[in-house]
Amino acid sequence: MLKNFSLTVFTFLLVSCSGDIESYKLLKYSDSNKKYQIDVIEREYNENDSLVFEKKNLTIFDSKNRIININNSQFYFYNIHNKLTDEKSIYRRGWKTNILRHTYIYDKDGKLRFETFQINSQIDTTGIYKYNNFNQLIEIKNPNLIKKFSYQEKKISEEIEIIDDEISKKSIFTYDLKDNKIIDNWICNVSQKMKTYFKYNSKNKLISKRDSCITVFGNPNEFVEYLDQYFYDKNDSIIEKKMFGRVLSEKEFKIRSKTRYLYKKTVF
Repeated sequence: MLKNFSLTVFTFLLVSCSGDIESYKLLKYSDSNKKYQIDVIEREYNENDSLVFEKKNLTIFDSKNRIININNSQFYFYNIHNKLTDEKSIYRRGWKTNILRHTYIYDKDGKLRFETFQINSQIDTTGIYKYNNFNQLIEIKNPNLIKKFSYQEKKISEEIEIIDDEISKKSIFTYDLKDNKIIDNWICNVSQKMKTYFKYNSKNKLISKRDSCITVFGNPNEFVEYLDQYFYDKNDSIIEKKMFGRVLSEKEFKIRSKTRYLYKKTVF
């Protein structure tokens, strides 16, 4: 009995220790390859402009402007063709540290074919990617979801999501002359019809997104439209996002919340 208990404790400490060692190696990898870091302070305010919450995020880039570290918890690795091959995440629960690993596998032409997920020694295939003869992605198969894509003039014209052999969502897209998606006409679970409208500035940066319910159920307090507006600085970094909403009994949008972003860049 005591022997089995001691073995269990030893195994737990060994697994936890190996996770800590791996997390140390990941941080060292980031330190060895970092070129610059961008810190972002994100502040969300309610409709009365009162601060609701604040969070800070950091992103570290290498000399090729590739993201290699987010918040010292997610780390990214690339092949010689600058394609993402591995994403490792540090996951801590109590005294135990685990490393979660997503691996991306490409064919000889550089097309993503498989995605796997690993925790400890268990590896599962989480994504299978299929292409047509024009090298266009036509299907992504996950354990619980299948996505299918159709094309028109080299742009995705239709996207279908399938769960349990039934269509759960269907989208039909419309584009402008600059190939920006401007309308997503979609049906969710057969009964719910929506349209999403997108607008862009002269630099093709998204400045507004409006979700409109085509199917309504008559509740005067039911939200029937959402509108998000995006504002940028001179470097095209988003500095504010305003979120509006309209219920069935209202004719005008009312602001529901806003998020502001502050940036700081550090070069190493």
